[in-house]
Amino acid sequence: MNKFAKGTVAAAAATLLLLGGAGTLAYWNDSVSFQGGNVTAGNLALKAGEGKWDPQIKLWVPGDASSYVVDLTLTATGDHIQGEIAMDKTTVAISPVEATSQFTVNVAPAGTLPSGVAFDSGTQKFTFTGEQNGVTIPVKVTVEFPFVKSAAQNDSKNATVDLKGIKFVATQTAATGAVTTP
Repeated sequence: MNKFAKGTVAAAAATLLLLGGAGTLAYWNDSVSFQGGNVTAGNLALKAGEGKWDPQIKLWVPGDASSYVVDLTLTATGDHIQGEIAMDKTTVAISPVEATSQFTVNVAPAGTLPSGVAFDSGTQKFTFTGEQNGVTIPVKVTVEFPFVKSAAQNDSKNATVDLKGIKFVATQTAATGAVTTP
């Protein structure tokens, strides 16, 4: 083997030994840790108290209307919390289905609303802005069975409007002025 080939083989062997553990390859590094703190989320909770009918009607006829009055308790915590509370109309069961068009079910406040809570009569939703720690929202669910002089209302005979499973849903909405990072 010539001298050049022997030199190349020797250089390659030396490099392999250096990288393969016979030698060491050193470099510098460093690390640091810091106290970033905790991220703590807020809360959104809704509870219903005991409600009552006003007035109490045992057997309804066309022309009757009554309201179920109940207090909702809202807890909404968070620096930029806001949202809405709406009745889930799919939880009002009217039977038979043919009678559905003959009853109306509407939501409204049943008294003075706490600070930071408002009501939109168009959407029938309560809105809240800012922290609400256990505030009481008085709610009135009105069921109307209007008397329609020009139409037969026979589909409503023996009908039921079941509010036993009625549900109100509190939903957070995107806050204006919330802190965001792109």
